[in-house]
Amino acid sequence: MQQGSGTLVVSLPSKWAKKYGLKKGDTIKFDEENGRLILSTEKAISTMKKEMTLKTTNETAIRWIMALAHKTGYDELEIFFDNPAIIPMIQKTVVNELPGYMIIEQSDKRCLVKAVSQALESEYENTQRRAFLVGLSLAESSLQMIKEKNYKNLTSLLSLELTNNQLSQFCERILNKHGYKEPNKTTYAYVVIWNLEKVVDEYRDICKKLAEAPNVKLSNETIAMFEKTNNFFKKYYEIFYKKDINELANAIAERKKIKHEIYELMEQKKGIEHYVLLKLSFIHERVSDFSGSFVGLMD
Repeated sequence: MQQGSGTLVVSLPSKWAKKYGLKKGDTIKFDEENGRLILSTEKAISTMKKEMTLKTTNETAIRWIMALAHKTGYDELEIFFDNPAIIPMIQKTVVNELPGYMIIEQSDKRCLVKAVSQALESEYENTQRRAFLVGLSLAESSLQMIKEKNYKNLTSLLSLELTNNQLSQFCERILNKHGYKEPNKTTYAYVVIWNLEKVVDEYRDICKKLAEAPNVKLSNETIAMFEKTNNFFKKYYEIFYKKDINELANAIAERKKIKHEIYELMEQKKGIEHYVLLKLSFIHERVSDFSGSFVGLMD
């Protein structure tokens, strides 16, 4: 509709406005993207509800289903079950792995889990950086303990991996509910945070394995390779925030050299030391996988 001499007016779809409880005076955000105007509201999304019936007591299956609902953006999760023995498992998952969720109703056959805090777009950047820093802290602390031959206490660092999981999953929830600040780059941002969690998982596995065999002795060559791997991870973190494509190209070239060195060491080592080197090679692979998404997120 024409309003005045130079203003065009379009009405909001009533179904959309009612869904988000919009009323006179509310703020609407418009973003221009390749010939499109993207309209959005900051109002909380509270209409997404997931109801499921669990037919398994397998902890891994339960965690996967609940984690998927959380990161997808559901605000309410109703779980039905026949065996009340799984309740402690559900409680543990909610407390340790699903930030913002809380069990608000519980019986011997049902749990109602609800989001009690909102995943806000404004929290994304800080949460993402914390996820990186926690991962780097795990890498550095585990290396220090290995140098000190303090293998049995490596399990004390596993809480850092759990924290990284919580931060990463919270970021994924924000991206699924609201998207990235530049909507056309949401996929790249999601790949980065998803891949970061996998990098930290590899460090977790190393800590667990070495703690199971506290009398193991790692060679100086393997410890040096661990340090190179940590430096490689840290370099990618710095590149990400500097958005320096030239440094990224140099890091990719460096990775090829380190990969060759790791494989040569792996041919010489056996047992747990071979396992550690294998995991370090996985870390290099996963860190390198950041490259394409880093480019996609660069201005």
